[in-house]
Amino acid sequence: MLNALHHLLPSAPRIMPSQFYVTADSVLQTLEEDGVPFEFHRLGEVDWELENAGLEDDDILKLLSMSEAGHRGTLLIETAGCAMVGLPCLACPVDELASFVHAYPSNLGSQAPTIGMFFDGDVIMVCEESRTITVYHHGGGYAHAYVPERESGRA
Repeated sequence: MLNALHHLLPSAPRIMPSQFYVTADSVLQTLEEDGVPFEFHRLGEVDWELENAGLEDDDILKLLSMSEAGHRGTLLIETAGCAMVGLPCLACPVDELASFVHAYPSNLGSQAPTIGMFFDGDVIMVCEESRTITVYHHGGGYAHAYVPERESGRA
């Protein structure tokens, strides 16, 4: 995940020098600093902590409008649960994301009992192939971004 962010975003090595600093807030800050356009969408109307109480991961995934993200290829995924137990980022083909989220955390094997829901905190999804990023913020919002190719310097 860290290498992918460093590859796509020029400010990432400064803002996120190690995996410890990879959070929804730091990714959004890096997108802003690098001038990458994105729109932050609110999932709830007032208090997301109260509004999402009855929602399952599948429900939240539907609210994220993933079809609008433009992801192609393999997603690198960092969930709050994985960060807590020190698992490396997850990888999932884009077209299998819904089934991956539905099976979470049992699809993680022996670490599964210690991990909560997929959307039980910040979730960052990066697809290097399509140069796209999705950020789900635990406060009830999300953003999709396409990172354009940087122009190489001309002398």
